[in-house]
Amino acid sequence: ALESDSLDPVGYIQVDGQWDLGTSNYHAVRELRMLCSHITPRGSDEILWNDLRNVKISISSIYNDIAAHKSPPPWLSIVWSPYAVPKFAITTWLILQHRLLTKDRMLRFLMNTNPVCVLCAVEDETHSHLFSSCPYTRIVLAACSAMVHPNWTDFSNGRFLAQDYSRLETNVAYLFITTAFYAIWKERNNRIFKNASCNPSGLINSIRTKVREKLYSCQDFRRQVQADQDAILLLY
Repeated sequence: ALESDSLDPVGYIQVDGQWDLGTSNYHAVRELRMLCSHITPRGSDEILWNDLRNVKISISSIYNDIAAHKSPPPWLSIVWSPYAVPKFAITTWLILQHRLLTKDRMLRFLMNTNPVCVLCAVEDETHSHLFSSCPYTRIVLAACSAMVHPNWTDFSNGRFLAQDYSRLETNVAYLFITTAFYAIWKERNNRIFKNASCNPSGLINSIRTKVREKLYSCQDFRRQVQADQDAILLLY
């Protein structure tokens, strides 16, 4: 019995409901026999975690017990919006966590770059400037069907819209904003790496086209239009 492997069940060292620990006088075995003398074998083996009994132990329950649980960020609703396009939502997620390689971050990494924003050529480029206070960005966001809060503090606190809107209007507005964020970042990169530029009106037209393409293929939006024909106006 004492030749059992460390992965063997406890029952491997039991015979007829009693401990079978051999007769060795090795000190570790004697200590084990002494410890087991106070334990009465009963039933079958079970896995325990943190003294939790009558609880089914699983990998997920152990993970939930040891993982650090944080409150979700207040802006999560725009990332997980029902009409979200994955690549636009992921870009928005990176933006709101200051994770894109903007020029201010490049300078912190000791990379050689001109810190001035390529969209306005006035202010230094940061996440807050590029996606909220830049005049180019403000023109683009103003084209949203809902009134957008072009303020980085509001964005960080999950307040993207200047007033309350219906669920449908909010979802369409969130789709526009995330699409605009993606398009603005792409426009910035095109100006730096391809020496190509697009004026705000051209970018707005491109964003609206992408928004319409998503909504045309969205079953929930089509159901909303069937219930309320005025919802089709959100496409224009």
